Amino acid sequence: MADLTSPSSSQDLDSYKYQEIPSENTIRILTLSPGPPGARLEGNLEFASLDDYPEYEAISYVWGDPTRCEEIIIEGKPLGLTQSIADALRRMRHETEPRRLWADQICIEQDDLVERGHQVKLMGAIYKNTEKVLVWLGQDEKNHAKRALNQLETLQKVFKNRQLFEQFTEVQKVKLETFTDRSWWSLREFYLLPWFERVWIGQEAGTAAPMELFWGQEMFEWKTLFFVSRIMEKFHKPLRVHFNLNVSVVTYLDGRFIPSEDRKSHESKDPRTSLVYELNRASERKSTDPRDRVFAMLGHFSAAVLLEDSTPFEADYTRSTRDIYIDVAVRTLKGYPRLELLNSVQWHDDDDESLPSWVADWGNNSIRNLLGRRDALFHAAGDSAHSFSIRENQPVLSIKGLQIDAIERVSNELKWTDFDFKHLHGGHASDCVSLGLWTEICQIPEFNLEHCYVNGEGSVLAFCQALTAGCLNIRLEHYRDIEYESVPSATWLQYGAAYLTGVFGSGGLVDDAVREAAFCDERRFFRTALGYYGIGPCELENDDLIVVLFGGTTPYVLRPTSEGYKFVGECYVYGLMNGEAILMMEREELKEKTFDLR
Repeated sequence: MADLTSPSSSQDLDSYKYQEIPSENTIRILTLSPGPPGARLEGNLEFASLDDYPEYEAISYVWGDPTRCEEIIIEGKPLGLTQSIADALRRMRHETEPRRLWADQICIEQDDLVERGHQVKLMGAIYKNTEKVLVWLGQDEKNHAKRALNQLETLQKVFKNRQLFEQFTEVQKVKLETFTDRSWWSLREFYLLPWFERVWIGQEAGTAAPMELFWGQEMFEWKTLFFVSRIMEKFHKPLRVHFNLNVSVVTYLDGRFIPSEDRKSHESKDPRTSLVYELNRASERKSTDPRDRVFAMLGHFSAAVLLEDSTPFEADYTRSTRDIYIDVAVRTLKGYPRLELLNSVQWHDDDDESLPSWVADWGNNSIRNLLGRRDALFHAAGDSAHSFSIRENQPVLSIKGLQIDAIERVSNELKWTDFDFKHLHGGHASDCVSLGLWTEICQIPEFNLEHCYVNGEGSVLAFCQALTAGCLNIRLEHYRDIEYESVPSATWLQYGAAYLTGVFGSGGLVDDAVREAAFCDERRFFRTALGYYGIGPCELENDDLIVVLFGGTTPYVLRPTSEGYKFVGECYVYGLMNGEAILMMEREELKEKTFDLR
């Protein structure tokens, strides 16, 4: 569905007038009249109940400029259209026979906020039950489409032939300079098309419905596109980086809205069962209306958590963005056994219209790899159940947990280039960010295995584990089904030593898993007063508190205020990720406390 925005110009008195939709599960379907290229657009609208499984094809497109500069004649009356949907209809129109289509701009009365909300609730079913999804990518103004299509079809043939695939894979590792065909740059432009950035494409393209993509006069088969993109994502990183082929915009969509048996429970370890995770994954995608960040996910199986309250969640365009985001926060906190909502919260500035600090701002257009996602394998609060109350009229989250320590030293914001071997080599070891963190934040003059961490283990191990969030990427790749405690510390130390070897100049000896171990991009490294090492949000400050909240998967950072606390974000702290704080409470070393988050 295109981003729903109201028409920018008032409707003419003689323009088409919508009839009220008669029943709850009913939609309008456009029968587009046949015509030659260039002929004016004509058709008629009729009601159809989704319960009857009507035949139609659903159009997916970018709304673009909201100006109604075109029109379609419906039952003899003009209905204003944007340029984008008019172009799409001309491309989809048959010359000799009518075509039954669903397109939001025509089939929903955009000025009726109540109808818009009701129809948005049906989006999942509309795209799930369509005979085919027709994607309009836009006009091919720079003549890239043919070259991009030819390259995709060539790659498909190469990837399906084992010998050709192996040859291609080796060549792209060592001889990228030989890849000079202009079609690679056309393929790059394809992956950068605005359609792939839309927040709505998950439910429009993430179902099992067949799909065709139209770019200018060329037509792309989704199966070919997905097959090639998946292979490049898995095996051809040098090629992707060299040409900036953003294949993840395609692979992200695979079965995004298709539930499986292991995706039907809030207890499932599959992160896609979490609405919080799905909202976070989609937060970089574009939407004209910030409320659509949530509404676009209502057709996803994870959105069931919003329907468990006695008052089901509705796509209501008369509600404010703030009200909707708070509602989602409250429902997900109550609906999930863990505090995964808090792991998705990023710091937002304080102003009169701001959200409470514990509520996620889904409209911030940024995404951060979550430490506390469902499959991240952390258990900071052990098996404890969350314990909180919400004063929704204020709104304040009063939540119980344990205060561990205060932050004493904080690094500058870290970037992935600070830990990327390719960017590091050629410089001096004294300039290395990792060395600076060790000497300035940890305050240890040199790397060796003699220094002890606060829990009695080696400080080098703690340092490497903090920078890599417990080797999280490696754990998810190689140790997903193994408890952290059952892996010897020596194994993690070996990974850490290999990583430091790469940092200090011998990256060629290190495998890809270690190269990508660092988890601190756009985070800060810190040391607490007691000597704990960790990474956390860029907004960290000295004297912020490290807490473990009951029901949480990770520790969290809070900032004391005169009225309570501000929630800063999730963090990784070596020595506090696997229930250690709960054991300290049981030994009466820590006492339960209630934190009022505002």
